Amino acid sequence: MHPNPPLSLVGEIVELHTEREEAPPLLVPVDLLPEVEEDIRQEIDRKDYKDQARAAYDNFGQFSAENAATNLTKTEYAQRKIVVGKVKEFWIEGFLKPSLQGDAAIRFDLTDCPDAIADLSQGIEALSVELDDSYEELRETQIYEEMGRGRTLLILGDPGAGKTIALLQLAQRLIERSEQNLSIPMPIVFNLSSWAKDRKSIVDWLIDELREKYQVPKSLSEPWIRQQQLILLLDGLDEVKEVHRNDCVRALNEFIGPFPQTEIAVCSRVKDYEALTERLQISSALCLQPLSSKQVYQFLDSVGGSLAGLKTLLKRDVDLEQFAQTPLILNLMSVTYQGWSVEQLTQELGSTSDRSQHLFDIYIDRRLERGAASDYPKNQVLSWLSWLASRMVQEKQTVFLIEKMQPNWLENRSEERAYRIRAFVASGLIVGLIFALSVGLSVGLIGGLSVGLIAGLIAGMIISLRRKILPLEKLNWSWQRAKSRYIRELFTGFGYALSSGLSVGLGSGLSGGLSVGLSVGLSVGLSNGLSNGLSSGLGSSDIVQRAVPNQGIRTSLRNDLFVGLIGGLIFALTSGLVFALIGRLSFGLIGDLIFALSVGLGNGLVFGLKYGGTACIQHLTLRQLLHKKGCIPQNYAKFLDFASDRLLMKKSGVVMSFSIVCF
Repeated sequence: MHPNPPLSLVGEIVELHTEREEAPPLLVPVDLLPEVEEDIRQEIDRKDYKDQARAAYDNFGQFSAENAATNLTKTEYAQRKIVVGKVKEFWIEGFLKPSLQGDAAIRFDLTDCPDAIADLSQGIEALSVELDDSYEELRETQIYEEMGRGRTLLILGDPGAGKTIALLQLAQRLIERSEQNLSIPMPIVFNLSSWAKDRKSIVDWLIDELREKYQVPKSLSEPWIRQQQLILLLDGLDEVKEVHRNDCVRALNEFIGPFPQTEIAVCSRVKDYEALTERLQISSALCLQPLSSKQVYQFLDSVGGSLAGLKTLLKRDVDLEQFAQTPLILNLMSVTYQGWSVEQLTQELGSTSDRSQHLFDIYIDRRLERGAASDYPKNQVLSWLSWLASRMVQEKQTVFLIEKMQPNWLENRSEERAYRIRAFVASGLIVGLIFALSVGLSVGLIGGLSVGLIAGLIAGMIISLRRKILPLEKLNWSWQRAKSRYIRELFTGFGYALSSGLSVGLGSGLSGGLSVGLSVGLSVGLSNGLSNGLSSGLGSSDIVQRAVPNQGIRTSLRNDLFVGLIGGLIFALTSGLVFALIGRLSFGLIGDLIFALSVGLGNGLVFGLKYGGTACIQHLTLRQLLHKKGCIPQNYAKFLDFASDRLLMKKSGVVMSFSIVCF
């Protein structure tokens, strides 16, 4: 086979072929045609691929911009601003920029882009992607034949090649554009690994992810999805369990059809994607290539410090140099082997068969030595981080919030039983004590204790059987919500009223007689039912801006006390009216009113558990159990700050992620 013809000749051929249909497809001498035709055809295909890949990456998001929302209200504008800010805070400020800090040779361009829509990029060369090599990688696969059949941009590469960084560069450019015009679709980053947990439709999965990861309620997320106001940046297709990976691709394709203006970028390891039987409807694909030897040494020169030993050994050891051509590995090497001599590196690396494990072990040691003396022993740090990493992998999470820990993080049924027993005892004691004090003020010690015991048992059973911890972070009132839920909440309240009213009546009857028991039970029951119906409009429909660690539990406690006090007044008024009419012969008018006030306030505080208090009890119970088992420290926020300072985790605001896991 002859060598490839000059690129200028190929360019002329392509230009003439595309602009003049009547021209011959190949303008070369006839006697050379058999020898060069295949080479020229490959050059044409390569140029088509390069142009398509460059345009797909550089112009990603512009198609969605045509679907701008109109007439945004002040509230809608504020909600969109919060969401875009969350994506930027975590993924760009908290992950992308720290990952590239000091990285000149392999950094992905972070230059500001002032133009809102006209030009979103500085060119695909900023990715250090050799498009010719990318073409060669894809040309022999089925992927190359499938390009142009959909609208999804597929970013492929080997482990550690920089797929996530490439995806986040797209996010950064789109965020800069959204900050200038919040009416156009917003870029949102997700990890597909969580899809396999429940395997819902992509619409339902997006609603759940927006609620869990960005605290966006369904009342906002569903219209955004259906009105195609999101640009989806989906990392980790290869992190979906292999048994569910084809189903995930099928679900994505089913989503693409009804939402033709929603642009999607998907990352995957190239071998894992090629192994699929289901194929994404992709418009373009590019495959990130390993760094060249020249780029490796340019990067090490740019880092500075004492890396002469590492550079010398890389030039001697071809296998080690190839090992360093992955961006993740090279970045870790530059940190881990600072100041090491050639002799020390040769001795250390020559005595181990697993260079990756050695690199990670030494990296962790160097990070733990960083900064002030640690309050935590190394083995304890590794144990806590390993446990957290295993739970996050099990739950398909890449982002961790303290308040998002759930009872299903417990490892076996024995631990789950221990948690339920602790939740039962804690909630029963709290509710029992409140009722014992409030009722006991009027009917005496025996009556108060009997009421407290019965109410505590009921509350303990209800709370301990709840499967999820659901913090209530922002409380507001909605007439629309009240209208849709009032009847259901009213009857639910009367159902609880029947059991709680009878139990309170029975407890009061032990000390005050049958008439007292019946009147107390009826008053508490009616006030429970009415208050539950009246509270049907309470809920959360705004996006929460996080500011402090464990904010969800803190605000849940405040909401619990607020609703409890307001509910107590309502309970006092309703139960006072009923008890004054029915139970007048028991205590007299003044006594009835005093009794109603004390019981009402106690009942209100218990009622407030529904609006945040229950989540607080569950969360603290779970934390106490996990600490006792040695899974987490007592002060979790302090430890996570320590891990973030040592760069073992990444922190953005109050959100954490694992640096090594998420590279």
